[in-house]
Amino acid sequence: MDHTGHNSAMDRRIFQMGFSVETVSVYLLVCGLEDAGTTLRRTEMKKRWNGSETELDRGLAELEEKSIVQRVLHSTKGEDGDVVYRLTDPHSWRG
Repeated sequence: MDHTGHNSAMDRRIFQMGFSVETVSVYLLVCGLEDAGTTLRRTEMKKRWNGSETELDRGLAELEEKSIVQRVLHSTKGEDGDVVYRLTDPHSWRG
């Protein structure tokens, strides 16, 4: 629960897992989108991401590797295709 009494997607353990600043930033972006009720599409993340696409993709890959996010849909239509993710329960995180 956050300071306003609303449930938040963010789990503070992310700060203790040894990730780079960029990967933690990707996680915070994902949590913000989740809290806003926005579908976790890579294209939506890309619109809001300040860093390079490489950093975004690296962060998503690291979060996926630790089972923090899970890829649920990968479309090959369109320019780059799109990927949809979901946040996993923190109890299922690896690492």
